[in-house]
Amino acid sequence: MATLTKTKTRFVSFKEASNQTKEIVEKLQAEIISTKKSDKFQDYLKFLSTQTAYSINNTLLIWVQGGNIVRGGKAWKKINRDVIDWNKKIFIFAPKIKEVEKLNEYLQPIKDENGQIVKESRLIGFQEIFVFDISNTKGDPLPVNPLKDTWELSETVKGQKLWSKFLKAMDKKGIVIEFLKDGNTSLKGSTNGKKININENLSDHDKFLTGIHEYTHYLNHFNDDRSTLTKEVKELQAESVSYVIAKKYGLKSNSIEYCALYHKEHDLLDSFKVIVKTIKEINDFM
Repeated sequence: MATLTKTKTRFVSFKEASNQTKEIVEKLQAEIISTKKSDKFQDYLKFLSTQTAYSINNTLLIWVQGGNIVRGGKAWKKINRDVIDWNKKIFIFAPKIKEVEKLNEYLQPIKDENGQIVKESRLIGFQEIFVFDISNTKGDPLPVNPLKDTWELSETVKGQKLWSKFLKAMDKKGIVIEFLKDGNTSLKGSTNGKKININENLSDHDKFLTGIHEYTHYLNHFNDDRSTLTKEVKELQAESVSYVIAKKYGLKSNSIEYCALYHKEHDLLDSFKVIVKTIKEINDFM
């Protein structure tokens, strides 16, 4: 695993942050293509199943630096854990916000009723900050994982509970779920961007993971750029999201050969962005 060494925090422009992320992904993609193995990609997906709060930039930075569960020194202190070696830093990006003048459509400052120029907060770039992995801390055990009760359930009961919660979330979003009354389960599900179809003969476990798969299509593959993505890339994105969510809840998931879906001309970073964005949204309602 590569080690990135930083000595002090500094300002990072949008372009530099983007280039750094792109460089990491290009190295990963080159390794996958050259070795014809998907191990690295699956490792990253497994890592994603433990992350809920970080952006695509930061998940990649934490992963490439060998991190797992990370927090800042003060955050560890709040749960009675101490950093062992402050030199073993993992750097990530934090938003850099600045108060600037609010401009109108003619790029002129807007004034309030008292003639004072209105200010607004604007993201101008990023600041490098340091966090520390749990392996580099000592102290009290971590708070109980909120998913612990779910993990300890049987596969059948887990499937029932997760499928029920998924259906309620879709209903709240106004997304119609219809059931395919096909006797065979070879076609598990589908979507046309307006509703999601699920084969009624599947187990609740499979209905849930199929629902996650089709929701990824629903959310990402019926917009303006859908024609630029191949079927293989769309399936890569949907299967990856389903795989990560399965790992998160301790569900069995058939491992697919992700490598077969790779093409040199496809920008893997674009898929990572879709995968991370979709997982974060699903985490919000699951």
